[in-house]
Amino acid sequence: MLPGSTPSSPTWLPTWRANDSAPTAVAYQEFDNLKKQSDEQLARWSGIVNTDLANFENLMQQEKVRALFVTQAAPGSRGPAK
Repeated sequence: MLPGSTPSSPTWLPTWRANDSAPTAVAYQEFDNLKKQSDEQLARWSGIVNTDLANFENLMQQEKVRALFVTQAAPGSRGPAK
């Protein structure tokens, strides 16, 4: 057992705490870059949900197309539909 650890604590915890430090400038830059990318993707998804999906649902109603519900797995599939 490592010094400072107890039988119930993970053995890596004291080492992890000893090496814990503030993020570097490069890490902050990468975080900002990834956050910008994810924000752009979320905005695109929001646009799809709010316009494309809504338009599709309206078209389905106008054309009186009924929804399709799958309640059992297809023969040969790995499991029930989710």
